[in-house]
Amino acid sequence: MSPLLIALLAPAVLAAKPLPRGTVLTADLVVAEGGADLTPFLGKQLRRPAFAGRPIEAADLAAPDAVARQSAVNVVFRRSGLTLSVPGRAMTSGAAGDIVTVLVEGKRRPMRATVTGPGEVEVAR
Repeated sequence: MSPLLIALLAPAVLAAKPLPRGTVLTADLVVAEGGADLTPFLGKQLRRPAFAGRPIEAADLAAPDAVARQSAVNVVFRRSGLTLSVPGRAMTSGAAGDIVTVLVEGKRRPMRATVTGPGEVEVAR
């Protein structure tokens, strides 16, 4: 008599191929097993590498970066109803709501700013 093998399939989202850290998930990069819902995973960014055929957990995901390290950004200053916008460069990456370090063109001193959208940060004063 041969042993009986029983596999229980829990809903899981698996990487379709090896995916490096920072990859933004799309439907062609992941596979739904056991009736898993892909919707919460799509458009999210991997915090760590994912291996082909291995589950991707919600803790492995983050909101995608709206500002990439070393990218050009629009730096916005608001005060007393006045808005000033100047070009700058992000020194760190971040998603909307994250605080990043930026350099304003012509200045040597970095400053901290909040990511407000793709390619845009706001300095709080």
